[in-house]
Amino acid sequence: MKDPGQASDIFCVGTEQTPVISLAGDFSHQRLAMAATQETWIPGGNAYPGIRAQVPGDYFEQLIKQMAPALKQAYGLTPEQIDEAFCCFSLATQCEQQLTRLQSVPHFDAITGRQLAMVHYLCESPFDGTGFFRQRQTGIENVTQDNLDRYQTVLDSYIKDVEPGYSRYCDQYYDCLYQQPAQINRIVLYPASLLHSGLVNDDRRLTDDPQSGRLTITGFLNFTHPVSY
Repeated sequence: MKDPGQASDIFCVGTEQTPVISLAGDFSHQRLAMAATQETWIPGGNAYPGIRAQVPGDYFEQLIKQMAPALKQAYGLTPEQIDEAFCCFSLATQCEQQLTRLQSVPHFDAITGRQLAMVHYLCESPFDGTGFFRQRQTGIENVTQDNLDRYQTVLDSYIKDVEPGYSRYCDQYYDCLYQQPAQINRIVLYPASLLHSGLVNDDRRLTDDPQSGRLTITGFLNFTHPVSY
């Protein structure tokens, strides 16, 4: 495994040693940023604290070509095993007071064992990146079919006491395993079962302007085979 600071890395986080891919994307940041300004943005839904828009039609094909070697090395998967995929421009826009309690704690995206989540940063410092977490009371890092009930029971016991706000590294409920900085054209892929959260230290910087806001591309890859490591 390489040092996470290098151009293209596969590194492991937590006691479960979950592989995370951190890839230097070969995209035109300027082209993507310009495309984002020309799209129609819509609310991101109940889970996402912001707005979303379509990405250029050729984006996904380029993404797959660039990440194929690391995908095979980290998870034993190939592009031919992708069953379904989705990605979109994403802009975090909500201030902390607008967040629900569930938006204020780390989350997982799927428990199937066949899905990867991805984020492609089109912004950088002073914006923050993504954190990966462990639930302190249970020690759970990846939420699976086997431990979902245990994770949810413990979450239910404290969620009413969570103050609205973006996740900030370690707190009384979660330990932060690793922080991926926001770097322009950095693409990060990880199992969708891994607890994670976008990191926002100063919500005053959030805006609905793609040219000056916390612009990313986020998405999911579903596979016909299990994500193995």
